[in-house]
Amino acid sequence: GIDPDCVSTTTTSTRTTVTTTITSITSTTTTTSTTTPLPGTCYPPVIGADKDTSDCILVIPPGTCTVRCATGYAGDPATYYCFNLEDNFVGTGPACTSTTTTMTTETTTKTTTTLTSTTTTTSTTTPLPGACYPPVLGPTFDTSDCSPVFPPGTCEVRCATGYVGAPAVYTCDNIVDNFYGSGPDCTSTTTTSTATASTITDTTATATTTTTSTTTPIPGTCYPPVLGAKFDTSLCSGVFPPGTCTVGCAAGYDGDPVTYYCYDLDNNFQGAGPDCVTTTTTTTSTSTSSTTTATSTTSATLTTTSTTTSTTTPIPGTCYPPVIGSDKDTSNCSGIVPPGTCTVACAAGYAGDPVTYYCYDLDDNFIGTGPDCASTTTITSSTTTTTTTSTTTPIPGSCYPPVLGQDKDVSDCTGIFPPSGTCTVTCISGYTGDPVTYYCVLDDGEPTFVGTPPNCVSTTTTTTATTITTSVTSLTSTTTTTSTTTPIPGSCYPPVIGADKDTSDCNYIFPPGTCEVRCAAGYSGGTAVYTCDNVVDNFYGSGPDCTSTTTTTTQTTTTTTTSTTTPIPGTCYPPVLGTGFDTSECSGIYPPGTCTVQCNTGYTGDPVTYYCYDLVDNFIGSAPNCVSTTTTA
Repeated sequence: GIDPDCVSTTTTSTRTTVTTTITSITSTTTTTSTTTPLPGTCYPPVIGADKDTSDCILVIPPGTCTVRCATGYAGDPATYYCFNLEDNFVGTGPACTSTTTTMTTETTTKTTTTLTSTTTTTSTTTPLPGACYPPVLGPTFDTSDCSPVFPPGTCEVRCATGYVGAPAVYTCDNIVDNFYGSGPDCTSTTTTSTATASTITDTTATATTTTTSTTTPIPGTCYPPVLGAKFDTSLCSGVFPPGTCTVGCAAGYDGDPVTYYCYDLDNNFQGAGPDCVTTTTTTTSTSTSSTTTATSTTSATLTTTSTTTSTTTPIPGTCYPPVIGSDKDTSNCSGIVPPGTCTVACAAGYAGDPVTYYCYDLDDNFIGTGPDCASTTTITSSTTTTTTTSTTTPIPGSCYPPVLGQDKDVSDCTGIFPPSGTCTVTCISGYTGDPVTYYCVLDDGEPTFVGTPPNCVSTTTTTTATTITTSVTSLTSTTTTTSTTTPIPGSCYPPVIGADKDTSDCNYIFPPGTCEVRCAAGYSGGTAVYTCDNVVDNFYGSGPDCTSTTTTTTQTTTTTTTSTTTPIPGTCYPPVLGTGFDTSECSGIYPPGTCTVQCNTGYTGDPVTYYCYDLVDNFIGSAPNCVSTTTTA
């Protein structure tokens, strides 16, 4: 929630007293303030001292609480809502006005200390969304390595400055239980001496103040970036949006400072770096294993084909580098923790201006466009064709590029996220046609591209010679067409046992299952049960015995055409309905799409519409009622 501006109506009168105190003994002040809610409960809203949020403790989402004005303030209470553990409480107000008239006496104390005064302040901050809460262990321990760590992950807890002990590893499996571990055992290295001073002589005594502060920011200011122990983000506290701050390297590290930007309280500070290198010399041995599979094929036309397949999984908690083609160099985008940026340049052999990509969170990962990279390679007159095919496992959560055939270019459809992502599908070289837009949407929770492929026509002229042979004996001509279609993946193939049998009941049967085979129209006989135990053996059974009910007194020429069709990849499987139905319009349809199923020649009935929403269910509909128009003497 956004804290309203609360204006005090207090009348203040000020009187100033100056007191000089001589202290010759070590003064140590330790203040520890840690409030971590129970795992699974919502964080109470932090909205100012004039409001009472005690009702918001121990609320499990979804839930509500009432925020009232604190003692000494007046105003109507307001309801806050917690829908989940990511957003926590959301609400506005209440508007609280002070009811107190205060007489304030301000005392200024001048302290001269002859030894060491150490002040340690420890506070705990809400981490980045999705990151584990750092363990809260007290001022003796240094947990800076635990921010920000995304589950599953680990961090190292060390002893704080002024303490010594072996570090301990803490583990975070999820953001409900957060970090768990034990230790380390830390022993103070401070030697305390006490002396008595009788005169005011030493005004140059050493005063050391150590402040360790990771604090919930002032309401309305941006959260300072949480970057780790080697970064100094102290200038990023108390900055109101829109604003900037400078992030430098911490003591013991060297690097150029960078500017971070805070545009609003939703995204807080955004920036990358700085690149901080320790000033301590460390020798690290790193072993990197890279596997490349290259296949070279040479034919009489001097064609060389190289295929490189690369699949990379990023470090947990970092953004997936953009997958945008082999002409671009995205190596700068690895190991970036959100919010962050990276520079995408053109790869070796290509020229173009670099561009910046942005990663705000681990759901959308990197967002950006370009760069436009032109090849700097000069092709000579020799016929050498180099084809590079890069097959990459899509980024989790993104839509799989549509599979539309070799005449279409879907390279623009990689790394596109639902629900509003789009890409352009064009025709490849050698084909012509208008480009079309595909949309990345969620279909039953699955990222799926939706669109109609472009009509790509080859620019190559092909001459085909076709010979048609017709054989006619006499009188009656009967044409029987049997269409056997690849069924839905995982279902059993319907039995193919002759045109005298109706196997329509055997469509869409998943093993183990059974179906009933009847005699087709124009035949009579009983029924038989067929069984499918698995998709290897499919249906087995026998019968039924079917006898034709047609009386023929003339010579007959029978032409039988058997067609077994596998649809174009990415299109819906045409429905398998039997010989009385015409499903020819249902070929080449991409989901979501429709087609019209009609009655075949020799049958009459009204056409119906079938619907294909996805490649799992394929076409859905009810077959038309087709009645034979054949009169047999």
